[in-house]
Amino acid sequence: MVEFLLPTQVNIGKKLIPDLCGHGKFRGGLAIGLLQFTNKPGKSLIINAFAATDGMGGCAIGRCGGYPASNDVVIFAHDTNLREILEKGGTYPRDFVEMNQWIKEGKLKAGSVEAFKGPTPSIPCKDGDLFATAAGGRGGWGDVLERDYDLIDEDIKFGWITKSTATTVYGALIKDGKVDREASDKRREEMRERRKERSVDAKDWWKQERERVLAKDWHQDVNNMHADCLKYEKYKNQFMGMWQLPEDFSIEEIL
Repeated sequence: MVEFLLPTQVNIGKKLIPDLCGHGKFRGGLAIGLLQFTNKPGKSLIINAFAATDGMGGCAIGRCGGYPASNDVVIFAHDTNLREILEKGGTYPRDFVEMNQWIKEGKLKAGSVEAFKGPTPSIPCKDGDLFATAAGGRGGWGDVLERDYDLIDEDIKFGWITKSTATTVYGALIKDGKVDREASDKRREEMRERRKERSVDAKDWWKQERERVLAKDWHQDVNNMHADCLKYEKYKNQFMGMWQLPEDFSIEEIL
């Protein structure tokens, strides 16, 4: 169906992307990756990707200690040698992860690569270019160090998460395709201790953040969001009360 609607774009890969989700005691759904090969587009082809889930539908962005949903991914690889590889009987990558790895290893050549974490500008594409997207990952719920080992065993079995993520994120050491539970219990305890060492008392955190608010030390988009929201009485009362701000405090929109 996609090839009918977009005859210049040939699907060469469509699959769930391991690790590309919000992690947690219960992890979010994995993002779906699509890789397309630009095939003889004619005189001109312009692609503008709006990134299907960017800011839309992300109702569970990470709750109760869970990680937030993953960003959308849009990557263009221009002037590739994939057509030459296929003509010699070679294979092709199936998603942006494999595509990037192939380029890094020199297995696939690309004149240039453009990567975005959301909607893109208008990108000129030509024959042999690759267009990769990944979207739809959802946020996790709960502390990653409380994820049941049986669920991690299942994740590893089906390839939903990698061994590296199991160890670094979930504190689960993998041995012979299964969680080594005794060793993992020890690692999780070490990770909890490191959390305590890095932690900051809530009162100290509030004082630090209040100084940032007073200095308006934030990104322009965050500044403009607050400037707009402070026009509404309920938000203004909550914001001013939360940070105990002086009555004359205000935020001007940055154009």
